[in-house]
Amino acid sequence: MKIWKSITVLILLAALVAGGIWVFQNYFSSKKINNLELISQEAIFVFESYNAAETWNDMAAAEAHPLLLNFPPFQKLGNQLFILDSLLGSQGALARELNGTQTTVSFHPLGKESFDLLFMINLREGSAQSLIEDIQSRLSGGERFQARTYSGQEILELFDGENERIWSVAFLDDLVLISASSFLVEEAIRFHENGELLDFSDYFSSEILAEKSHSRLLLSSRGVANFLKGVKGITVDPVIQKYEQYQTGIALNLELQDDELLFSGEITLDNGVNFTPSIQANLNEVLDAIPLSTTDLTQINLESIYETQKLKNLAFTPRATLAAQIDVELLSKGFLDTFYGGLYLVKLEKIGPVPVNLGLIARNANPGAAIELLKNYQSQEGDIVSDFYRGYEIILIDEQNFPSHLFEGKFVGFNQSWITAIGNILIFTNNQQSMKLILDEIENGETWGKSARKHPMQSMLSASSGFSKIVLMDKAWEAWTESASPAWSSYFQRYSASFQQFYGFAFRVNQYPDRLEATLTFPFGVASEPVSQTEPSGINLEPTKIVNLENRLIYGPKAILNYQDRSQDIVLQNDKNEIILLNSAGEIVYQLPLDGPIVSDAFQVDYYKNGKLQLLVATPSKIYGIDRLGNPLPNYPISLSGEKIRSLNLVDYSNTKAYRYFVSTEDGDLYLLDKTGEKLEGWNPNAVGAPSTGPARHVRVPRKGDYMLAFTEPGDLHLFDRRGNRKVAEPIRIGEGFKSPLVVFNNPLSNSMELVNISKDGAIVRVNFNGEITYTNQLVKEDRESEYLVVPDQGENEFLIVGKQFNKITFRNSQEEELFTISSSTESFEVQFFNFGSKRKIIVVTDLIQEFAYLYDFDGQLMTALPLESSGKLDIAFDSSGQQYLIRSVSGSQMKEYALAL
Repeated sequence: MKIWKSITVLILLAALVAGGIWVFQNYFSSKKINNLELISQEAIFVFESYNAAETWNDMAAAEAHPLLLNFPPFQKLGNQLFILDSLLGSQGALARELNGTQTTVSFHPLGKESFDLLFMINLREGSAQSLIEDIQSRLSGGERFQARTYSGQEILELFDGENERIWSVAFLDDLVLISASSFLVEEAIRFHENGELLDFSDYFSSEILAEKSHSRLLLSSRGVANFLKGVKGITVDPVIQKYEQYQTGIALNLELQDDELLFSGEITLDNGVNFTPSIQANLNEVLDAIPLSTTDLTQINLESIYETQKLKNLAFTPRATLAAQIDVELLSKGFLDTFYGGLYLVKLEKIGPVPVNLGLIARNANPGAAIELLKNYQSQEGDIVSDFYRGYEIILIDEQNFPSHLFEGKFVGFNQSWITAIGNILIFTNNQQSMKLILDEIENGETWGKSARKHPMQSMLSASSGFSKIVLMDKAWEAWTESASPAWSSYFQRYSASFQQFYGFAFRVNQYPDRLEATLTFPFGVASEPVSQTEPSGINLEPTKIVNLENRLIYGPKAILNYQDRSQDIVLQNDKNEIILLNSAGEIVYQLPLDGPIVSDAFQVDYYKNGKLQLLVATPSKIYGIDRLGNPLPNYPISLSGEKIRSLNLVDYSNTKAYRYFVSTEDGDLYLLDKTGEKLEGWNPNAVGAPSTGPARHVRVPRKGDYMLAFTEPGDLHLFDRRGNRKVAEPIRIGEGFKSPLVVFNNPLSNSMELVNISKDGAIVRVNFNGEITYTNQLVKEDRESEYLVVPDQGENEFLIVGKQFNKITFRNSQEEELFTISSSTESFEVQFFNFGSKRKIIVVTDLIQEFAYLYDFDGQLMTALPLESSGKLDIAFDSSGQQYLIRSVSGSQMKEYALAL
């Protein structure tokens, strides 16, 4: 019995001791504060270390250090640490204070476009007072501390010798707060005084908060949104709103590599998504569809399309009527069932006036069935709207954010959806220009999978990641600077060379059995001081190939496809009216006499529908069809009963190779022929009363159907259907004195197709396909001899307005903004515009009297030191694998080829 009494007493004593320790620790002992509890949720990021001095030394020894020193904030941080170390007496005093203690550097928004840092150091117990006394004893040069109180806490303001405040410093027990912004110090004090406020630590679990990492980066979705607000200078933005809706925290440990900065660690998500990657992923198939013009890419790669649907954009508000229609006509009929769990959103380099070009690439087990469902959905609203480009049928869904309604709010920014299928891939784009760009690059092998030239960031895309965001710095740079606020744009431009030593960055999420891990990677190249760029005007361009022929050339060079090896053949014509076909080596394939000069473009047809291509051209009296061996097609050449041909255009309505030849004559007659030369009903002929300015042409207009149009020299626009019936009862008089043909422009800003031209006197006119003049503007005519013309690029994605005055030529973009002006007194000139996206734009001005061609970039800088010899138009292509332009010109009896590297 005594034993049990003794045991009972011991238990009671142990409980009293334990309780006393708990009371002491919680009420009487100084409690260490976790810095993250004093940081606002508005913070952009927090860098935390429990050995900050060693971390800094590691950074100083890293391969990336010379690169980072190019950035003023990094320089400033180093200078501040050096000053603080000096105030502590140097000799490693600061390092000893930071060893084993929690140190954080947090980055905060202060205003619409301004940010600042807050330093917090959790000192060893009892060392705070001695630290401040030590610093005060070493102040010199008029520096001084001035004390004030805030919410009962003392704040020391450090002033320099010129009475300018440098830092605000506060001590909360053994925690020291330092910032150039007194607001951030006061905010931390408020969090200290009121533990009920939501703070940065709430984004993370207690296990993550308890970790004592050597160095780690802590991010939140809200912080990312705040950073974007500051950089863009706006608050209303779909991307910003999306991040604001998430409650995501990421704790990433820093690893310094020889060629990259790597952060990796746990991510906290509350959406219940399993990020295990799809075992059906076929990354090679996707790589073959990602164009080289991609500036950044977002990958979702989950086990099924229905797992991806759990990734919802909570900031997106669907249109109820559209969502209901999609549910009935698509989702309930199994539209999503054939999708795999891989979705790839690509942002493309800028092409045309639209600010953002997007493409969504999705693998599908039965893309043909998906397209048919989309056509059925489309037919509920009227006729099926489709067109063909490079042999692919493209359908238009004219609903805003259609992909977002399909995929739970993801992929905003599609004002329209242009959709096509290639193999097992479905492609959605937000405008027609983007679709044409993607299809061009796929057909030319200019994709991540097929190009021999690999961007360093491509290796960051992996089938093992459930989610990836990859940004290519060099390609995204222009869009960044344009979308940033003026202050940030100038900052980006000032330090562009330093930023672009990083190849880009990649953020990835990987699912493991015990955790969800995120990695943030910044690969970089040679870390060196920024070097000045060589001006393009210093380039002396020498021909890489010269082909000497017997007679003076009057037509060409015109590149066409060699169907045998996919290389380029060149079409020429000499002054004896002989047509010449050269292969890619510059060898003559054939040389045949024609009855006159070529008056058309050089077209290719698959006459026998067997994949072999034939050449189609027209002279004033005949249409010639010639195979690659130089043999005429059956019943060719075709004549028009003595009428003089002014132009020829090739039409293939539905990509069936049931070709139509649209011919205009000098007498003002329009003919439509089939490929055998038979004149079709309604076009035998269809008289418009005057010769056409530019070729008569076919245009397929979304929601309106097919138009056959001709614009005549008096300034009349004629609109017909395929049978020759007028779409508009009378010709539309749009003015007079037009020198250039009408430009058909699918304006992505208004989501409408327009006809654009400018008179020689400078009157700009836009016409819709109802025959209504929707816009006019008169440009200033500086003298009586001034004249204007419209020049489209090679794909009619964009156009220039060119004005010729007495001794100068002025160039404006499609929004009528002046680009640049050059000095030129020539009376006869040719202007060409080549647009390969982003900064890859060339304007060619050929002086037809002196026979010199001048190449300008879009800023008006000459791209070569000397002009190229040329008696007419140039042929220019862009070789993305070699990052160079291929330029061909003719002069006299020579054809020359040049390679101009970027």
